[in-house]
Amino acid sequence: MTMISRKSIGLKLCSWNANGILNKISEFKIFVEKHSPDLALIQETHLRPHHNINIPNYNCYRNDRIGDGIARGGTLILVKKNISHHNIPTPPLITLKPQW
Repeated sequence: MTMISRKSIGLKLCSWNANGILNKISEFKIFVEKHSPDLALIQETHLRPHHNINIPNYNCYRNDRIGDGIARGGTLILVKKNISHHNIPTPPLITLKPQW
């Protein structure tokens, strides 16, 4: 996990390529509790829509990616509840597909 702290604007950002977050969620919650990032950007969550992720004091925004019945990819953004923000839903991207 990478922690970037910008004291000049007072914003802490965490970015992490989880390569599947479910089996690491306890460790991630400890990391968030210890470092208290304002924003956490998680890639490769491998979550399915029925998985629940709840981090106390954070709003959670997810884009799960299911392909061929398999959870792969996916992103999760955590924003501290005391930070004013607006969610702009991601539209479905029909013509844009990642190249593997």
